[in-house]
Amino acid sequence: MRIYKSIFTAALTAILALTVTAHGQSGEGLLEDHRPFDYSDKYYEDNGVFGHEVIGRRTGVDTFSVFDSNSDLRFRGVRILETRTAYDHEGKPLYWAFYGDLERSSFTFDKAGEQAMEAARSTSVYFFPSTKIAGAQRQSALIDRRENNPEKNPLGIGAAVEVAYTRKVLTKEGRVIMNDILGRNGKSLDGLPVIKTISQLNELVRYELVTLTARDIAIQNGAPYVIANVIEEPRFGAIAPDAYLNFTGNGDKPIDAESQFFEQFECLKKTGGFCEQ
Repeated sequence: MRIYKSIFTAALTAILALTVTAHGQSGEGLLEDHRPFDYSDKYYEDNGVFGHEVIGRRTGVDTFSVFDSNSDLRFRGVRILETRTAYDHEGKPLYWAFYGDLERSSFTFDKAGEQAMEAARSTSVYFFPSTKIAGAQRQSALIDRRENNPEKNPLGIGAAVEVAYTRKVLTKEGRVIMNDILGRNGKSLDGLPVIKTISQLNELVRYELVTLTARDIAIQNGAPYVIANVIEEPRFGAIAPDAYLNFTGNGDKPIDAESQFFEQFECLKKTGGFCEQ
């Protein structure tokens, strides 16, 4: 457990170091500036999206957000409390905030809208619906941002894709691959392996052990695009004391394979930093 904790913290720290360097700021100077606030209508439209067309946009009076003040004109006074978990394409841990879903008609009819659509199509957000618990996810999301970064995709829009295992996991070849990934990543909520990296996902697709289905309102599995805004710097107050984690688990306990998401989140809330090793 201690080794896993070290790997988890090292991965997050590496991501943060790159982020801080890219923005030319020290962590201490960020303080609470990176708490997840909903964007203003103007900022949405400047970046190619109609704010009033965001499905599930946080309101400040729901269970996912509260009213709060912010002097940054990019945002409005609605701070998002709910924090979600994900892996990047290499399997590094991420925390992110769900800002809402988008339909194709949610994009503006100009160059900004074209760029936002292009960014969305080149960023995939993979979801893993549970087959055992209705409405639940069997593991954290997988966000592939290799073709984009916060500068190219400031809203964090991605194409939503659902991942499902097939019956081929029961074959001899399937069990060999499953056991290998299971040994490295642990069990999901459904008992099948957690998928942490794009290379693992591609391998499973190649052997027809999983299917990928793009979300589409027409087939009633959801809106095609999601605003999955990664909290690039979760330290120094970005995870506020009243924030809460929407983790993968049954009841109030996360699955063992992802327990470090919860433990580190609690440390970030209480101390503004990662857990001590």
